Amino acid sequence: QTTKWVSVNEETDYTHQFNLKDLQPGTQYQIAVEARDSSELPVSATVSGRFGTPQPESQWQDVTFGVVTGQSYWDLDHRDGYHIYPAMKNQGLDFLVPTGDTVYLDSEAPRARTIPLARYHWQRMYSLPRHVQFHREVPGYWEVDDHDSWVNDGWPTKSAAWMNPLSFEEGFGVYREQVPMGDSTFRTIRWGKGLQIWLVEGRLFRSANTMPDGPGKTIWGTEQLDWLTRT
Repeated sequence: QTTKWVSVNEETDYTHQFNLKDLQPGTQYQIAVEARDSSELPVSATVSGRFGTPQPESQWQDVTFGVVTGQSYWDLDHRDGYHIYPAMKNQGLDFLVPTGDTVYLDSEAPRARTIPLARYHWQRMYSLPRHVQFHREVPGYWEVDDHDSWVNDGWPTKSAAWMNPLSFEEGFGVYREQVPMGDSTFRTIRWGKGLQIWLVEGRLFRSANTMPDGPGKTIWGTEQLDWLTRT
């Protein structure tokens, strides 16, 4: 299969998310991403990788996956990327779940007070060689939290003068731009008959932490809670 060429630009940090459809279950796919400077020029760069798809929900399968959180650049234990990445790669993971705080916009220098600085946090974390090599072979399901969307214990209407002029909407927008997840920040994925995971989202729909406790106060919001109950 080959996708159509798409144009990218500085306004979206040259990112694009392709929705790959009609994939076969239980299949290993090879993938190549090509880039060129313009439609009149030949391909100037290619990056290759691979990923596997789950078996149908009627079929049992063995699954190995990893979960990580709290990925602070200040805690980097090797200049090429964290030691955990090659260690996880050696486990033969089917997928990885980064559960939030993948970068720290608000508490690591340079503090991400602008969209370019927020993008810089993502660029420096995911350009590290070990991280690049890992994700060329292991797909991921990302979950958002406070530090990687804006500020500690953040919610949409919070006031955070130390982050001005970057707003919650802008920080969360950069997250959506940088992380592959499709249309919804909350979703569920099935891997064969024996495993289903839910990725919930506790920032975009939450009430203010300062709101008095009561039945109207929420972390997930009505739509997400209904979805979680239904699924």
